[in-house]
Amino acid sequence: MILGDIGFTCLALGEKDRAFEFLSKRLAYERKRENESGEAEALKSMGAAYESAGDKRKAAEFYRQAISLYHRRSLTTDDEYIKANVKELREVISRLEK
Repeated sequence: MILGDIGFTCLALGEKDRAFEFLSKRLAYERKRENESGEAEALKSMGAAYESAGDKRKAAEFYRQAISLYHRRSLTTDDEYIKANVKELREVISRLEK
């Protein structure tokens, strides 16, 4: 989604505040639409942005929220993409907490 792309562009330019503003707007948008798939992706993006900014604790927090949504979706569908995301995020959290 474009808001996430703008957020990561701002982050790459060193504009952290603006980056998190756009990423937060994307998350709010997905929640308003009640789109769990989009919300999980937005949470994952927030985690990646916090990780990139050096805030491991916040990154892990957002990654855990994404895992929770992915897990809930996996109860109703057998999607390899969801399984791969959960596995990847668990590995990232483990690395961040070392």
